[in-house]
Amino acid sequence: MSFDLASSYLNALNDHYLPTTCLQAGVLGSIGDVLAQAIDRNETASSLDWQRACRTGTLGVVIGGIGDAMWLRYLEEPGLFEPIIRTFDRFGADHGVALDPDVFLVVIKTTLDAFVWAPIANSLYLVLTPLSEGVDLTSVVDSLVENFLPVMQSEWSVFLPYNLLAFALFPPFIRPFTTGFVSMLFSTYLSWITHLEPRVQATAEGLNEGLGEQLGELLVPVAVGGTEGALPMADAQTLARADMARDARAVMAAIDRIDDDAKVVLAMDAIGAAMGVHDSAHSPFEEPSSVAVE
Repeated sequence: MSFDLASSYLNALNDHYLPTTCLQAGVLGSIGDVLAQAIDRNETASSLDWQRACRTGTLGVVIGGIGDAMWLRYLEEPGLFEPIIRTFDRFGADHGVALDPDVFLVVIKTTLDAFVWAPIANSLYLVLTPLSEGVDLTSVVDSLVENFLPVMQSEWSVFLPYNLLAFALFPPFIRPFTTGFVSMLFSTYLSWITHLEPRVQATAEGLNEGLGEQLGELLVPVAVGGTEGALPMADAQTLARADMARDARAVMAAIDRIDDDAKVVLAMDAIGAAMGVHDSAHSPFEEPSSVAVE
């Protein structure tokens, strides 16, 4: 008897809904993080952070496998939205507005998913991902404030059209898989953005604004550990960027010195040329054009 993967998957969803969605979310979340690392670092498989991929997969199990799956099941509860639909029908009849109940139901589910569950899930990812890696709470809050709105904008641009399509066309039992696949692609983005290092202002004096902006991309803050005043601990990537910043400052300083020397040389040449013209105009070998006669 041949193995039917699709039927086995559907049977697993029907008989073991949460274990299946958890396994699915964990695998897809880990794959998404590996893709994010490959995009961000352009590294080989041997140099990838597999512990980070496992942590992301674990978060996928909790947030996607349990939270998202239970949320999708909740949205399919029979009669859940009947009061809203009846109220809208009465309002529409009184004001001459008619809308197909099935279409209205799709709009309700999509709206609730976008503005109720999505902010919760994305906030959990943005908070739990850095916390699981030992980042201090203050930095986590700063990252949440900085990234929440861009993440939600990306969420709405991806999942609003997807959910309109999924709630209208996909059967409920197949949505965990399609949603999981789209979530894997989105988790790649989430994993990438939660591991971005925040930019800081360049502090070197004498740097022009353009160089300051370039150094702002290179310099990154590092977490201070131990007692107050202890030296910061930085990974190899942070140290490399700091070295690049120092090199950039040295190059700019050298360029400024070269420019100053060039200006001095030009000034000396101009002075020499002016003195040469002056000497030729008053040469002792030149006969006077007229002699005064008393």
